[in-house]
Amino acid sequence: MGRGGIVRIRLAREGRIHNPVYRIRVADAKCPRNGKYLEEVGSYFPVAESRGEREDRQKVLKLDRERIKYWLSVGAQPSEPVARLLSIAKLLPPLPRRASGFQGVKKADRGFATYNGPARGGGVGLASAL
Repeated sequence: MGRGGIVRIRLAREGRIHNPVYRIRVADAKCPRNGKYLEEVGSYFPVAESRGEREDRQKVLKLDRERIKYWLSVGAQPSEPVARLLSIAKLLPPLPRRASGFQGVKKADRGFATYNGPARGGGVGLASAL
C-alpha cells in the first residue's frame, strides 16, 4: 500500500454458512475484501442467536466511535453498507432513501415483456413477435 491511496471503511465477512459476522475494517481501497487492513474499528452481527427460552433476537452493532471519527476526519470513505450502519449509530447524517423507479405505477403498466412459453396451436412466441 502506497502513500496517498484511497482509504475505505468497509465490511469483511466472517462466520459460518447462514450465520455471517461482519468486521468493520479500515483498509486501502485496492486490497481485497478480506485481505490486509489498517485497523478493525467494529463488528456487526446481522443474525443474532436467540438467548434463553424467549425469542429475543436483535442485530448487534459494536463500534469504536472515537477511531471511526478519526478515520472519517482524515478522509476515509465508508462503503455504502458501512455508511448505512454509521448513520444508524448517528456517526453520519441519515442517507437519502433510494426511491424505486416504479413507485405509484401499476405492475401492468411497468413495461416489462412477459413470456409465458410457446403458444399452443401454432401461435407465435415472444421471439417471433419481435
